[in-house]
Amino acid sequence: MECDSAVRVVGAAGGVGSPRIGSRYEVHWKIGSAPVGGIIEVVEFDEAGDLAWVSITGVNLRGRFRLRDAGPDGTRVTFRLSYQAPGGLLGLIADRIAGRQVGRVLQQSLCERARHGGAVKCGFRCFAPPKMPIPDPGFPLQLVHHDDVAAAIALAATTDAPPGAYNIAGDGEVSISEVVTALGGHPVRVPAVAATAALTVIAHMPFVPSGLEWLHVARASVVMDTSKAKSQLGWKPTYTSAETLQALAEAV
Repeated sequence: MECDSAVRVVGAAGGVGSPRIGSRYEVHWKIGSAPVGGIIEVVEFDEAGDLAWVSITGVNLRGRFRLRDAGPDGTRVTFRLSYQAPGGLLGLIADRIAGRQVGRVLQQSLCERARHGGAVKCGFRCFAPPKMPIPDPGFPLQLVHHDDVAAAIALAATTDAPPGAYNIAGDGEVSISEVVTALGGHPVRVPAVAATAALTVIAHMPFVPSGLEWLHVARASVVMDTSKAKSQLGWKPTYTSAETLQALAEAV
């Protein structure tokens, strides 16, 4: 993710300390209501306008702030952040949800800081990464809405349903291509037999690259039988898998 912010400052802003190469800090990026982060180490520092870091603990990430004179518009602040996502479908979801949340919080923090220092204008824009192809081996998926999950938990805690495991999922199915398209990705159909063969090879590797985690979808059908939850727990989903996908796409 790369974000640009044009900030025009009148007067001097407060200092933020004296970092140097090798300095370490504990940082947290706020994603929704959850702080995500860890220890970072400064790897490049120029007091005139460059600060770069890498993570030591927590989420695997690299980041950079770059300040440049923008003439009458004030100072242009470029923020770059790269982080490790699970890859494939899960990575796409992480990019859509986490990336936008981090961008919004960065905008609020940067503009509030600029106004505190005497800013008279604060403009902000983000550039999303290019769409990456997400393979679809043709296996159907089920989704479940968080409201339906909460309802199932409430029933399990307040009724006399027999103990045990209950499968819960929205009625109906969606394809990986439908999920990827709804989240702004680029689906690519691949033969299921090729995905299964690739998974067999990857399963014997000592280290599985994160970008290949999507292949586990081809291991077996992920469509579950929810009849036990409906008959014994008294649970019934309010949202279908398609409606859950639509709600997710609208939320991000």
